[in-house]
Amino acid sequence: EAVTVNPIDAVNGTEFSIPVSSLFSNNADRDPKLIKFFFGVMENTELLSGTISITNENSGNLSITMNAVTQSLPFTYTLVDNVFTLSGVMDVAQWNGQAAIASINKACFDLHKGADGVSKTWNDVQIDASITIVKK
Repeated sequence: EAVTVNPIDAVNGTEFSIPVSSLFSNNADRDPKLIKFFFGVMENTELLSGTISITNENSGNLSITMNAVTQSLPFTYTLVDNVFTLSGVMDVAQWNGQAAIASINKACFDLHKGADGVSKTWNDVQIDASITIVKK
């Protein structure tokens, strides 16, 4: 007998592991700098790992381990045509990432410098992900 599974139930509790070496920021010059000067100065961060938890019909939390720290990242989501799309904003400081921010800012100082001569790299990182849910 066929069992019907709600696509959200299929996503809830999903564990993930993403190698930082697979980073793709849509900028070939930026990617190796992020890997070396940002993730490379973090503790035990060859992989970003975590779990997806759904809390209600449009939001949830990602438990993310980065820099040997596990924190919760709230997100909102949509489910359209079996494509689950989540979005949230990570404050890298919650994962003790200040040294990594300082490192990437130093490596990219001139690229981030404003007309006032001040170079700034923000702690906030937009996180977007899509998962296509396929019935087998």
